[in-house]
Amino acid sequence: MQLAGFATFNVAIMVLAAGKLLTRRVRLLSDFSIPEPVSSGLLVRLLVARQQRLTGLRCAGCWPAPRRR
Repeated sequence: MQLAGFATFNVAIMVLAAGKLLTRRVRLLSDFSIPEPVSSGLLVRLLVARQQRLTGLRCAGCWPAPRRR
């Protein structure tokens, strides 16, 4: 799946908002002054890894393809 520029921008805004909310609600993140973009990046990474593990779908360009023997 590929997103167009405007859709990508909207997803990025939602991800940053989720990171801001996550940093406010998780005290550990705010105690260690973890920035919102970092916490939202971790959240997205976990969600994409979960999606990959459950469905087997891979994010194009996110990880190198497995080596074939």
